[in-house]
Amino acid sequence: MKQKNLKISLWLISLFLFTSLCSSQRNLVSDKTEGGLTLIPGTRIYLEPPSGFQLSKDFIGLENGDNEIIRFYDMYGTDYYANSNKYTKKAYEKIGAVVYDFEETIIDDYYGKVLVTNSDYANRAVTLVFGDAFFSVLAVAVTNNTNNTEVSHIINSFKSIKYDKDREIGSMEAAFFSVDVGKSGFELFFQANEIFHFTENGEYPNDTSSSYVINQILVDPTNPNLKFVVDNIINSSIEKGFKVTSRKQTSKNKINGYDCFQEMVYGESEGVKTQTVFTAINNGRRAVVIMGSAKENFKENIEKFNEITSSLKFN
Repeated sequence: MKQKNLKISLWLISLFLFTSLCSSQRNLVSDKTEGGLTLIPGTRIYLEPPSGFQLSKDFIGLENGDNEIIRFYDMYGTDYYANSNKYTKKAYEKIGAVVYDFEETIIDDYYGKVLVTNSDYANRAVTLVFGDAFFSVLAVAVTNNTNNTEVSHIINSFKSIKYDKDREIGSMEAAFFSVDVGKSGFELFFQANEIFHFTENGEYPNDTSSSYVINQILVDPTNPNLKFVVDNIINSSIEKGFKVTSRKQTSKNKINGYDCFQEMVYGESEGVKTQTVFTAINNGRRAVVIMGSAKENFKENIEKFNEITSSLKFN
């Protein structure tokens, strides 16, 4: 099996990139290798897409019309073996899933597993996980096509994957938005999959650091329900230990012509007084959830967060 004597341990999803961006722009990358495989932007994954699937402009992955999508999560720095026990027939059946097929396999010389199950979002889900002690990849395909041929095409596509550990991912190559952080003093510290974490001068955060995090997601374009999106992220923060003392919706409902919902939340994080502005913005099915968290110099930092947010544009 392939090995690399480098392991990055981070408290977010596990990809560590230092950059010094003044503004965020989507990088132009080649979508092909010399072998004719397609690169999934924002990852180190190359593969032969299933018939009919194209690269998505709205998420990291592939799509075939409205009924079939494949999303990829390239989690460099996480140990595949530490989490692989979650991806077994027994584990899935224990949580109520119907498992139609399960296979242990090899993906580009790395151990992996494939599961075919029912799905809350479509008729079938095909899940792939593979990696080693230094990285883990999760791919999830959902399809309304239940015939075995279509599922086999997806599995065969997964088995065509080549993983390039040495590929340097462009810091914003998977972003479907741009922001201007030029005068704020904040720079991109960390990017993993759909999460972009900015800190002061791009430095590693400490107990009193302020931070600005953008998470890009998909929403129902006919009913994006941005308040619900913000409520979910606040509740998730509470589950992780954030103590809320008060919340207040702001008057902002448009940013650069896009619909938005925004709340100021006051509380404590790890015993430190914290003020956080949560903002959700959407453009069709594309949406971002932004969390600007200040632990000191509240007025100044909240103003900086709002200035960055007001610059956001969808690409």
